[in-house]
Amino acid sequence: MKKILIPTDFSELSEYALHTAENIAASLQAEIHALKVLPTPGDAYFDKKGKMLECEDYDMTKFEQERLDNEHKIQEWLKSAKNPVHIVVKFGNMIDDIIEYIKTNAIDLVVMGTSGANGWKEMFVGSNAEKIVRYSPVPVLTVKCDRPNWSIDNILLVNDFKNPQTENLDIVQALQTSSNAQIHLLKVEKTKETQREIFQQMEKFTQINGLQNVEFHIQNDRHIEDGIFYFAHEHSIDLIIMGTHGRTGWEHLIKGSISENVVNHLYKPILTFRLA
Repeated sequence: MKKILIPTDFSELSEYALHTAENIAASLQAEIHALKVLPTPGDAYFDKKGKMLECEDYDMTKFEQERLDNEHKIQEWLKSAKNPVHIVVKFGNMIDDIIEYIKTNAIDLVVMGTSGANGWKEMFVGSNAEKIVRYSPVPVLTVKCDRPNWSIDNILLVNDFKNPQTENLDIVQALQTSSNAQIHLLKVEKTKETQREIFQQMEKFTQINGLQNVEFHIQNDRHIEDGIFYFAHEHSIDLIIMGTHGRTGWEHLIKGSISENVVNHLYKPILTFRLA
């Protein structure tokens, strides 16, 4: 893993993400990128590289000054950073530009602070972190509090394990290797499968993904999210890992996403990855 991206708004939550990213970067020898996306007028025009085109209807000097002011702010925000950070400030749509930056700069991991979302906001708007989780082609780590001295001893990987296949778990293996952590595979049981069948599926998942130092667990609960919550607290879990299908539109509205719900509601650091 070589590159970590922090989308920032200079908030306290962004600082949490910075401290967490620095911790990971130090252990994996990765570089950190900080991206600030500024909103633009709805009828502005952009070139193929995402640069806003000059237009007589806008005072471009004003926009350039705003970009420079924010570049100065991000430099001030990063004064406490332990290592150099690659800085980018641009105009555009926040979600779209973050995803584009991930793709064009070969980002391996996104780290974001989030306060989550509940009620009507969760149903109709959602948190920015939730949207990045949904669309990101690379794993996304979300944090809700400051963890400058975060250590990873116990990793919880949640799956249904019904059709084990190779997944994008490079970051999981890198974090486990650097911290010598224990991986706990968990299925929150709502079906009539036997323990033997579930453990066989977990064993196959472990083998084809090359995981080591793994324990198998089954948690009985009416709701998957509740089962994850109670298991994580009872077993002192430091990091929860879940796959996401990246559902959008009506499919997302109807079926929802367990991983996005966990990102919005649970206080533990959550790492999501796009399922194969």
